[in-house]
Parts: sequence; structure tokens; C-alpha cells
Amino acid sequence: MCRLDTARLRKAAALCILAASTSALYAQVIVTPDWRRIGNTAIEANLVSPAGGPVSRVWYSPDGQKLFVRSTSGRTFETMDFEKWSAASETVPVAEPVVQTQLLPERGAKVRLSRAPGSTTWYALGKSVYSSNDEGRSWRDLTRHKNVSLIGEGLADMAVSPTNSEEIAVAGRFGIWRSLDSGLTWSGLNDTLANLPVRRLAQLPSTGSAVSIILEMAGVQVDAEWRGGQASGWKLKDEPSYSLRDAQLKASTSNMLESDITAVVRMGSAIYAGASDGRVWGSTDEGSSWSLPFSAADTGSVVSLTALAEEPRIAFATLASSAESSTTRLIRTINGGLTWDNLTSNLPEGTVRGVTADLTSGAIYAATSSGLFVTYTDLRAYGPPPQWSPVDGLPKGAVADVQLDAAANQVYVAMEADGVFAALAPHRFRIPKLLNGADYSSRPAAPGSLLSYVGGNVSDARVGNIKAPILSASNSDTQFQVPFEVSGTSLNLAVLTSSGTSSRLTYQLAESSPAVFIHSDGAPMIIDAERGLILDAGSPARGGNRIQVLATGLGRVTPKWQTGVPAPRKDPPKVEAPVKAYLDQSPVKVLKATLAPDLVGLYIVEIQLPDVVNSGPAQLVLESGGLRSDSITIHLRAF
Repeated sequence: MCRLDTARLRKAAALCILAASTSALYAQVIVTPDWRRIGNTAIEANLVSPAGGPVSRVWYSPDGQKLFVRSTSGRTFETMDFEKWSAASETVPVAEPVVQTQLLPERGAKVRLSRAPGSTTWYALGKSVYSSNDEGRSWRDLTRHKNVSLIGEGLADMAVSPTNSEEIAVAGRFGIWRSLDSGLTWSGLNDTLANLPVRRLAQLPSTGSAVSIILEMAGVQVDAEWRGGQASGWKLKDEPSYSLRDAQLKASTSNMLESDITAVVRMGSAIYAGASDGRVWGSTDEGSSWSLPFSAADTGSVVSLTALAEEPRIAFATLASSAESSTTRLIRTINGGLTWDNLTSNLPEGTVRGVTADLTSGAIYAATSSGLFVTYTDLRAYGPPPQWSPVDGLPKGAVADVQLDAAANQVYVAMEADGVFAALAPHRFRIPKLLNGADYSSRPAAPGSLLSYVGGNVSDARVGNIKAPILSASNSDTQFQVPFEVSGTSLNLAVLTSSGTSSRLTYQLAESSPAVFIHSDGAPMIIDAERGLILDAGSPARGGNRIQVLATGLGRVTPKWQTGVPAPRKDPPKVEAPVKAYLDQSPVKVLKATLAPDLVGLYIVEIQLPDVVNSGPAQLVLESGGLRSDSITIHLRAF
């Protein structure tokens, strides 16, 4: 048995805590979140290197020292070291004149001549990139191998360095590509190019699942996902489940309503649909009957629809502007679509791309072409239009979508070019919440487990006369340990915040309530015991190996251990209650379950994987005291 790498484990545990300091004062209405990036802005499309979003133009500076690109979204970037990109204000040059030649490599191909001194190489751009050394009498395909493009389909532009005839750059549907040897080898320049064409958030990370988004690649919507450990880019999914589901729902609703439906959402028995002419319908009986359509005078097509899971009769619709100063771009219903009110108020001009809301706090978040905005109102009642405030800290630019996680603790935004970001939702500072410290769920606590007070800085926490040790505290999150001495079915907690505010909270208690630690990007904290590495998509566990799961909530241990004291490295106390584990619903052997050495409130469950496993993702569940953890995704390798 290898010794547990406690230094690596401490680092893993630190990554699990989603708390982050902020300069805002507790209970302030608007705070500047501590945003963290989910993934990057590159795309893994099984090409010669990571791809990127669509690029329409590429050109060199006259001295060949700089390369410029123009994305299809209209942004211009430049690079001097051909690694890092920065925004540029360079005017897009006029396209080079077409070179006439008797023989083209394919119909419609555009010929480019090298202007480097002494060069005789010709290039052509069509579905592939071609070169010719005999003035176009014969051509060589430079980018297609076995009828598959090495740099992706949909090539749009090409530039030849004015100082080096062997250096060429090509722009297309999958970003920007460069060759230094006349097209014999290619490399992408997309790693740091902020050009991710994200349009929607499809799935948020939870219990080890991937983050999924919908991209728009040259007019085609595709699904992509990011799992913990991915390093190259967002991975395009083979089956476009989310975008295909949306397209099918729009098509069926268009037939039902005999209209050009541009947005539709289903939540429980409620369905809302919006059309290209700005009309919005609501149904509370799965489409058997519909409300009369609502239509505002100064709007264009319906852009997005959102219904609340807690109360599907409450929904929001965003509408495109039909005029520069359109006053109706965000509307709400509280009665299933019978009536709507206008929430646009002081939102900046431009399109509102998406909306999410929290029923308890009354917070509404709006993704706009000018950034992210938030307001507070009574979501169950119509009233005066609320006043919106910007949420700072994100890159400047358009926000394509915004969503809250299921517990309304974390807010996720998709920036049109800069990718996906997440942070503690600003409304949580108004209404703090007590949650499980491992996965931010509302599952019961257990003696010795960790809880998080999300949205506030706690200076003292007690259960009766017993002190609950505080392990970390910031303005956004405080994590503390439940005393081993507690018992019963509920935890009565008294907390005192750093601002002097005291409150009493009640939280469900169980003898054992297993929860696996989840990193902020959705990856579970599981270690390969053989290699001492944290498992993820890029580092899967092999069949027959042992894995160590970082968890909390496994309850009392033997010998008894003092609350707030790190577990010993040698012979850490063992969990009293039997611990079971299931892999894809089949039981697997639990070798041991103990407190995690050198840590407080954390447990290590060591599991023996079967010798024979299928490569790919699998579902792992812990069970103790009759309660199970959420099902988490782990990555396996057959050999």
C-alpha cells in the first residue's frame, strides 16, 4: 500500500473550497464577484492542434512581423510572437486581387502569390490549401489527408508572409492556422485567441458532470463540453444532444402554433414559445391549450425564454430590438403567460441574450450585449420596473447567456468570445445559506463533517455550548466543522458574522451522510493511489488500481477524535459506520475509510477497482448509514 501524498491532498482540498475573498462588505446589495474561468477559449476538434472559433480574414503587416485576424463576430486581433493575441484597431485591408491562371486545383479556388524576393511559389485556397511551383500548371494539396482536412473545413482566407514565401496563414471555420514550411506541417494559433463562439450554457457542472455549451460555428450550432483535467480545449460532442433537442422542440412548437418559433422552453407542464415577430405564448398544460399571444409594438424576434423550476408559472422572455432605443427587451409573466410586464427599465441599449433568477432573494440576472446586470424585485407580483446595476469583474464584451446552479449559489456566464466564467452569485450576500462543505448541496450534515456558510464571513459558530471550529473564512464563504459530539436529527447552529450580526440556523443532521468533494469546475476530488495523481479526463484510473476518494460526512470514527484537530498521518481513525461503494451500480470493494491525514473534517475512502473496466466515464456512489452520495463521474482506462 503506498503512503498517501498528504501535501497533494492538502492542495486538492484547498481547490475544493469555493470561497474567495472580495472587497465588498457583507450584506451589500451589489458586489464584485471573484470570477473564475471554466475551461479556455480553444476547441478540441480532432485536428492537428486545438482549434478556435470562426475567423473570416487574416493578413500580415508589411514587414511580416505581425499577424492580424478578423473574427466573424467583427473583432480584430494581432500577435507579434505568434502565441499571444491582443485586441487591435487595425483596418481590415482590401482583399488581394484574383490571380488568373488556366488551371485551378478546384473550381472557385483563389490564387495567392508569394511576394517574398526570389519566390516562385504559388498558393491557392479552396476547400483545401494548395501550392504550385510551376506557375499553376500542377497543384499539391497541403491540408487534406485521406479526404479529411487537417485544419478543418470551411476555409475562408489565406495570407502569405511578405518576407518568407514558406510562411502562410489560413483562416476558417475552425480558427487560424500557420505553416512555416510551405504547408508540409501545420499548427494552430488558437490557444490564446479569445474567439470562442459560445451562444448558450447547456449544462452546468454538478456531481462531477461536465460543463456543456452550445457553439455556433459558421452558422451551425454544435455542442461542446469541458471536464476537469482537459487541457487542450472544449471538446466537440459527437452527438449534438442539446442543440438537436432545442431544434426539434422549436420545430414541433412551430407546427403546433403555425408560427416561426425562435425560442421555446419547457419546465414541468409549462411551455413558453416566442416567434420571429415578437409574439410570446404560454401553456401550463403541456401545450394542450395556449394563452393569447402577447406582443409589444417596438420589438423584434424573441431571443430567449426562461421559466423558473420552483415556480414554472413565472417566466421571462427577451426580445431583439427593432429600433435603436427599444423600450421592451425583457418581459416577465407570473401567471403562465396570461399577462406580461416590462422589466427593461434602465438596461443598456442592445439585445438581452438571456435571463436567470432566484425566487427566494428576488434576484434577476440579465445577459446583455453590454455585460451582465442584476436587479432585485418581488418575482411573484407585478410592480414598478426595477433598476438594474452592472455586475463587474468580467472581461468587457457581450454576455451570451447566464444561469444559476440548482441551489442558486453560483452564477455562470458565457461570454461571446472570452468563454465561460463562474462566481458566487451576488444575491447570496443578501441571503446567506448553509450548505454541505463538499459539494454545496443541501444534504444532511453528520458528526465531524464540513458545512459552508455561503455568503458571509463568520467569526464564531456554536452548537449549543460546543464550538464549531472555523477552517476558512472570507466575505463570500465560511467553512467549519460540525462537532463530533452532536447527535439527533437536526443541528441548531448559532453564528456570529464579522460585521456583528448574529443568527440561529437549523440544519438537518444524520449519523452519516456521505458527500464527495467537487472542484469548482465540476470534477470530483479522487486520487489514483498508485500514482498519487488527481484523476480527471486527462488522467483516468486504470482497471485493477486503487483510488482514494476525498469525502466528508462519514460520521464518527474510532478511536474517537477531537473536533478541529487534524488527523494523524500514522494510523488515522477509522470510520465507525460501514462504507460501501458502487461503480455503475455494481458494488466495488472498499479497502478502508479513515479520516484524511493532516486534514480536518475530511475522510479518505480507498476503493479497489475491478480488473476489467470499460474505458470512458463511469458513475461512482458512496453509501454509509443508509444514505448515498450523489452519483459522480470518474474516468477509467481499460489498460
